[in-house]
Amino acid sequence: MCAYVLRLPMAHPGDLSALDCALAKNAVRADEIAAVIGKIEGNGGVNDFTRGYFTQSLMGLLSCKLGQPADELLRRIPCVLSGGTEGVLSPHYVVLSRAGIVIAGQSVGPRGHAVFTPFANALGLPAISVPCGSRPYGVPIGLQL
Repeated sequence: MCAYVLRLPMAHPGDLSALDCALAKNAVRADEIAAVIGKIEGNGGVNDFTRGYFTQSLMGLLSCKLGQPADELLRRIPCVLSGGTEGVLSPHYVVLSRAGIVIAGQSVGPRGHAVFTPFANALGLPAISVPCGSRPYGVPIGLQL
C-alpha cells in the first residue's frame, strides 16, 4: 500500500479546480481518496457556511467522477476543515489517498516490492535510492539500485 499527499490551493471554499485537474492528469484517482483536510476561510461562527459549502462541492465532484451518491461518499471519506485563514495562511486543502502497489501490471500486497530484494539482501549487496523526478503535483519518483 502506498500513501500519497497532495496539497492543493483554492480561490474560495467551493473551488475544487486543482483537484479536478489532478484527477484529469491521473495525479490522484477518485476511488483512492481516503480523506481530505483543509484550512479554509470563515471563522466557524453561526453564519459560517464555508465548511459545508466545501464539503458539498467536494462530494459533488467525487460523485460525478465515481458515479456514486454524494451522501454515500460523505459517510466513507472524512473531510476535516478548519476556518481562519486570515493573515499569512492561504486557503488550501490536502488530499490523502492510498493505492495498491502494481508491479508488471499485477497488484501486489504491501510488501510486494520486496520480491526483488532477497537476492541482494542475502549477498549483502549495497543499495541506493536515487530520486528520478516527480509525477504531477510533486509526487516523487525514485529508483532503487
